[in-house]
Amino acid sequence: HSGAGSIVESRGHTYGTLVATVTVNNGTMTELSFSQTPTGRNEQFINAVNTYLVPEILRTQNVTVGIVTGATGTSMALINSLKSALGLA
Repeated sequence: HSGAGSIVESRGHTYGTLVATVTVNNGTMTELSFSQTPTGRNEQFINAVNTYLVPEILRTQNVTVGIVTGATGTSMALINSLKSALGLA
């Protein structure tokens, strides 16, 4: 399932749109990726979210497990798009 696009914003700057795509098997999230991400300066934050937040969401099966410090805007955009993909938003 692909979520709605969520704008990545931080400290008054808009970086672009993030779209989360999630695979659910038997009620369990098994894969979480991005079908669209902002480019440029935001790539370092996408990498941080991929490294830390995505595995934690899959491990705990909790959409709002936390955020990556220093990548708050990207973390929130992921959570918002993921909620949309799961029909929670």
